[in-house]
Amino acid sequence: MDVLALPEDAPAVMAAAARELEQRGVDLIVSNQCHKAWADALRRSGFLEGPSNFIFAAATKLAALSSAFDEFHINRGDGDGPIHL
Repeated sequence: MDVLALPEDAPAVMAAAARELEQRGVDLIVSNQCHKAWADALRRSGFLEGPSNFIFAAATKLAALSSAFDEFHINRGDGDGPIHL
């Protein structure tokens, strides 16, 4: 799911999404979230954390630019689809 909500709304959004998918009878729910609020919301909704094969490595210029911010958020969404979960 695309997380199009504020981090403070993460627990309610994640619980509602999980409940809806469970009611539809899905066999497996997978979510790749790296923002702390969303990861915490997943855990609070009963999700388990698994291993990751994802690493973030910033180019020198990007690393220099990012140091100007107190925090920033990057999602994994590179378009691979359901491979390498």
